Amino acid sequence: MTTQQAQHTPTPWRISRGRELRGPDNMAQVASLEPYAVPMTQANAAFIARACNSYDDLLAACKSLIAALALVDLPKHPEPPQGAAQRALGAAAANAYAAVAKATGGQP
Repeated sequence: MTTQQAQHTPTPWRISRGRELRGPDNMAQVASLEPYAVPMTQANAAFIARACNSYDDLLAACKSLIAALALVDLPKHPEPPQGAAQRALGAAAANAYAAVAKATGGQP
């Protein structure tokens, strides 16, 4: 027996009436945040829309960074100041790996 994973509403999402998130061409209401009158609700709706609309680009950027860093031949025990650069690149790679794992639920 196979299970098909549900797909989310396609992006870009937009904000309607200050609190509703809608898919392209107004095709689907993705979510409605309550209470309407609270400015934080409108800010949350805007944040969710920006995050969802940026997801694919940010994921691609992280994967591209990971691939580029894999091509860099870094010495195991560099001498300063290269040591600082190596640590910075290692931290960037670790952050990118963590971001991809978080964004994909641990999937590559």
